[in-house]
Amino acid sequence: FAKVPRRELRNLFRPKNKRVLVDILKYHLVVGRIRSEELKSGPIKSLQGEPIQVKIKNESVYVSDGQSKGTTAKITKPDISASNGVIHQIDSLLLPPSLK
Repeated sequence: FAKVPRRELRNLFRPKNKRVLVDILKYHLVVGRIRSEELKSGPIKSLQGEPIQVKIKNESVYVSDGQSKGTTAKITKPDISASNGVIHQIDSLLLPPSLK
């Protein structure tokens, strides 16, 4: 969320935008414990329902919304263990294509 302009971020956290915020957060989640070495280039279904595109290039892993002018994020810190799964820290906020 650090790259989201402050005004847009405040608007996003208003009660009337709760569904949008939930969709954005769910778009960053997938079912299962998928470690970085298990990721392959191609689509993976998000908990929100729309696919996230995974691309492996030069030993780095990138995720995007799959849109030609969409956001691409690099996994900057993979395989962070959590009680409910594995976290892969990315450097950008992805938006589901349906919200654009």
